[in-house]
Amino acid sequence: VEVVILITRRRSNERRSSVHFCRFCSSCHTFLLTRIVRYCAGVIMAEEDLKGTVIVYSIVGCTKCDAAKQHLSKLRIPYADISLDSFPQCRDEMERLCGSTDVPQIFFNDVHVGDDEGLNALVEDVTRFDALMEMLRTEEAPRGAPLLPQPQTSIDYQDGSENSASSDSDGIFLCIPNEYSRLVASMKKANIIKDNRVGPTIYRNSFKGEHFINWIMQQRHLKLKDALEIGQELIERQFGRQMSKENGEIFSPERYYQIHTREESVALNASLIADQQSPITAKELNEMLVTVLEPLYKSILADNRKMVKFTSLDDNEHFQEYVHISKDMQRLNVQDATPNEKIAVFVNIFNIMLIHAFTKFGAPSNVWQRRKLLNSTYYVIGGELYSLQSILNGILRGNRRGLDMLWEPFGSQDRRLHLALNVPIPLVHFAVNYGTKSGPPIRLYSIEKVIEEMRTAARDFLSCDDNLRIDVKKSIIFLPSIFKWYAEDFGGSKRKVHFYIDKAT
Repeated sequence: VEVVILITRRRSNERRSSVHFCRFCSSCHTFLLTRIVRYCAGVIMAEEDLKGTVIVYSIVGCTKCDAAKQHLSKLRIPYADISLDSFPQCRDEMERLCGSTDVPQIFFNDVHVGDDEGLNALVEDVTRFDALMEMLRTEEAPRGAPLLPQPQTSIDYQDGSENSASSDSDGIFLCIPNEYSRLVASMKKANIIKDNRVGPTIYRNSFKGEHFINWIMQQRHLKLKDALEIGQELIERQFGRQMSKENGEIFSPERYYQIHTREESVALNASLIADQQSPITAKELNEMLVTVLEPLYKSILADNRKMVKFTSLDDNEHFQEYVHISKDMQRLNVQDATPNEKIAVFVNIFNIMLIHAFTKFGAPSNVWQRRKLLNSTYYVIGGELYSLQSILNGILRGNRRGLDMLWEPFGSQDRRLHLALNVPIPLVHFAVNYGTKSGPPIRLYSIEKVIEEMRTAARDFLSCDDNLRIDVKKSIIFLPSIFKWYAEDFGGSKRKVHFYIDKAT
């Protein structure tokens, strides 16, 4: 996906107006309505950051809710999804604001849009739609608009004080489980998930497809087709895995599925460390990483340093050596690390941690598996649990919300909060590799020259036509998606993004 920075032109007899150019439309270089441009085949628009808030009230397994959220995504309108399964107390507020208990319910600030049909009607009313979009761009949600619930008010909120791996883990499991986590919790309460004996085999913590389908149809008043779709989604999001011998990727009433236990989600570098082993500095750890990873990367990376030859990791002595020293990350003294030390160490850890996760769990095949990998794969670093998401958005981006996140990674009571960079550096986006073809090459970064090395990486990345292309004739600059996803880091506006690129290149 590319982000198109749309150049603004003026006519002497027109009021100030954005000109939206379309690469594939014959009517380029003309003033077009926002809605026409948004729906024209092949158009990719760059929406401005919204000051207002779009909220969708939904429940698990609701096809109308999914349709409404997909519609908003196609319109490129960011929204906050309030699951009434996790936040049942919000149902009263929703009913008070719209006079209905049906879901979904969509709000643009304090304006009630209704369900997906209401959204369709709004989009067809061009004048009203453009007025509401302008309101979202320029006005914050007023008093009387729906409020986002606090994480602590979720019925599944966990503070890490109970059932944690150790007393040192308090506060590191601060999270809001997504809607499918909530569904699993409901299944356990209904005794759908249990130990099932099939012949001589006992499937621990499992459920049969047939039992799930009957239960969800009764609970949600669903048709069989919808129940099967929810079961399929549950497995695709890696909450469970098939245990029966029958082959097939489609959720089946005849198969048994086992739910992942917490023990399966322990840190990749989990290991007991002797008390007499003293903490190590960021400089010491980074030197260890560079020494081990340099020959490893030479043996497993393709020439472009983006693609990993995972078959080369089988019995790779350098990788085995890395796995061994990764346990030393637990001894890292993060508190005394300088900003440059944090950047170099955490960037190097992020890139190899992603490879480590791919090696253990396999590459994600869909967006839900990718999200689970980024949010639920951990390293113990300095005595705290870190996911890939908390490294990138928590530490390196100064505790900013990432994609599809309603809250910052670290809460106000999180012990990792004070470790985040006070001044985020956008250059990190050209240093971390997300495991995609469009990402930057994987490199190693030294503490002494980390900023200079990241600047070089940024220049190399933006000098490639695949990442930065200018169509002078049509006045369009084509950019990679990171400038859309993390626009806040690059200044928050198209003009500041343009200025950043000029400065970087």
